[in-house]
Amino acid sequence: MKKNTSAQDAKSETLNMQSVLSMRSSGYYSQRTAGAKHAIDSVLPLMKEALGHLPVSDMLRFADFGAADGGTSAALWTEIIAHLRQSGDSRAIEILYTDLPSNDFSTLFKTMQGMHGDSALAYQSRYENVFVHGCGTGFHRQLMANSSLALGFSATAMHYVSEKPC
Repeated sequence: MKKNTSAQDAKSETLNMQSVLSMRSSGYYSQRTAGAKHAIDSVLPLMKEALGHLPVSDMLRFADFGAADGGTSAALWTEIIAHLRQSGDSRAIEILYTDLPSNDFSTLFKTMQGMHGDSALAYQSRYENVFVHGCGTGFHRQLMANSSLALGFSATAMHYVSEKPC
């Protein structure tokens, strides 16, 4: 029997880690993470302050790093978009939700379109020129083009980080 090399061991650990962290569907994560929701809600004033320093561009790209099913941050993004629209900012907004490939993106997309959970948080249906994207790549790799991110956010994903993010 051939012994695994350290590279094979590392690959096995990575694959096992992702299977351990795989998401259950139907909003399971959001239903059980009230602490994350409280942390996210408390940062809203800081996020609104950051909106005053957005780059001059034709489009705004926001990212939610370690988004899970999107339920814990949906109210935050709804407030951010409402604030921008109420202030007269009509630029296109892209929100990139990132998480591991095993993430429950299906529930996330349904939530953003009002097909799951609280339809008041379905900002993609409520506001024009808002686009939702999912990225099943961990944030140890580059997730978008250089200089294209206007505002990034991560609530409680940092405890999963095993090395410096990209």
